[in-house]
Amino acid sequence: MDNKIEMYCLTHKRVNFLEDFNYNLVNISSKPISTKYLNCDTQDNIINKEKYYAELTFHYWYWKNKINITEDNWIGFCQRRRFWTKSKIPESQIKKSQIKKNLLMEIPKELSNFESFLCEPVNVNKIKKMKIIKKGFNLFPRM
Repeated sequence: MDNKIEMYCLTHKRVNFLEDFNYNLVNISSKPISTKYLNCDTQDNIINKEKYYAELTFHYWYWKNKINITEDNWIGFCQRRRFWTKSKIPESQIKKSQIKKNLLMEIPKELSNFESFLCEPVNVNKIKKMKIIKKGFNLFPRM
């Protein structure tokens, strides 16, 4: 089994420090940001729903237009601020200057017998007080 990963980094902004890595950079916005980025507004797509679904618009595009899963390939997805790393690194210790040596570029041998792996859960249901002040009560669903 080949342990290389075809990694896709999803973003709506340019991520200059990743542009020289062996990552597929994906623009999930409907506005172009660079020719170095793959856009998910071609072929079968739902880019018109981007403001509601963000990076899920790319996952839909990938599923409809590009997916090719075999036993020999790994596919990974990350976001412009959340990456797969070789080991767990506390957020306070992450430095852009060291990111290349820490990014996961291939599957470690000890994990190569798995079919998939997921990151630890991220809590997204806590609204920060400052966000309420900035955006008001529009953050809350209306009944």
